[in-house]
Parts: sequence; C-alpha cells; structure tokens
Amino acid sequence: MSKKTTIMLICFLMSSLGATNAQKLLHKAEEMAENGSPKEAILAFEKYILDNPTDYLAMNKLAEVYAINGQFGQSIYWYNSVPSLLTMPVDFYLGFGNTLKRVGRYSEAIDVFGKLAIVDPIMGDEMMASTDFAINTLTSSRTYELEVLPSNSNASDFGLTFYKNIPVFSSFRNDILLDENQLKFNKNEPCQRTYTYFASKKKLTFVNGQNGQINGV
Repeated sequence: MSKKTTIMLICFLMSSLGATNAQKLLHKAEEMAENGSPKEAILAFEKYILDNPTDYLAMNKLAEVYAINGQFGQSIYWYNSVPSLLTMPVDFYLGFGNTLKRVGRYSEAIDVFGKLAIVDPIMGDEMMASTDFAINTLTSSRTYELEVLPSNSNASDFGLTFYKNIPVFSSFRNDILLDENQLKFNKNEPCQRTYTYFASKKKLTFVNGQNGQINGV
C-alpha cells in the first residue's frame, strides 16, 4: 500500500469516526429532550450544531427545547438562524409562529404562518386567523367589566347564580348583623344563608323564607 493511499485511508476513517460521534451526540440530545431534560438537551444540541452549522433540522429542535424551557428569546434566535428561503417541515413554522405569539410579536407570527400556508394551506390559514383574532381581541374595547364584590369574607361562599341579573349565592358567613325582627326567628350563629347583591347600593341582603326564616334558606 502506497503512502498516499495510507494517508487517504486514515483521513477516511477519521472522517467516518467524526460523523459517527456527531450522530451519537445528536441522538443523545434528542433523547434528553424527549425525556424532559431540556438543559442537558440544549447543551448537547449546541455542541452538535457547533460542528454541524448547516443542520437546520437540529436548529429547529434546539429552538423547540428553548421554547419548552421558557427561554423564548433564545428560541427565536435559533428559529431565525434557519435561512428564510429554506423550506422547512410544518412543525418548524408552527413552533416559530407560536413562540412569536407568546411574546406578543403577532405581525411576525403572521409572516411565519404565511410561510406555513405554503406548506400546509389549511393549517396556515387557521393559524393566521387565530393570530388575527388575538390582535383584534387585544386592541378592541372591553365588552364586559369585572367587579369584585366589596363584601367578600373568609367564610365559604358557594352556589352563585343570577335572578333577573341579580347575583344570588349561599354562604356560611356571619359578619352581617341581624336586625331585631330577624333575631326573633333566627339565631345569630354561623349557618347557611342565601344572599342577593345589589350593585346600586353595594350591599348584601338576606333572602327570606316563610315566617321571616333566614337560616338554612
């Protein structure tokens, strides 16, 4: 065997060994991601990509793991590291677009979902529609107004319903004093009573049963 042939053989073996080690590292990174070890998976993916900078599928997986780990800035960085002219699998565009949505970058998300629509028209259109809905919801005026009742207590309140738009609920509270007439028919002790709340007066009133009964109604 000539010296030149020997050198070529050694180079081939080293190249094959390097490729094998790289695949082992990639497989390790994927296993860690699947087994719920995002930090270890991130380190393995980044080490692999350092020697394989054009493996864009690995970059996609790294971006996914960063997003799962709540590191959205890093996730978006790696998604953006994939050349924009490259056609990627559906999960790339879904992951990228949803990550952008999670940080409020809706216009960019729509652009990504527009590329998804080229690969999968139905899913792409659905994701763009959901993003438009989120934008409209955030920018539209409020339809409802929430109001915290000023008469909350540490007791157990339950069974909330509405009668002619008036809140009605039961409670074991005992912080509303009975008047003299109510005390004739009810003991002033903790028990289940039913209340209505009148927003105009900002006060609770008892729901009365027969013969002035309040307790247990």
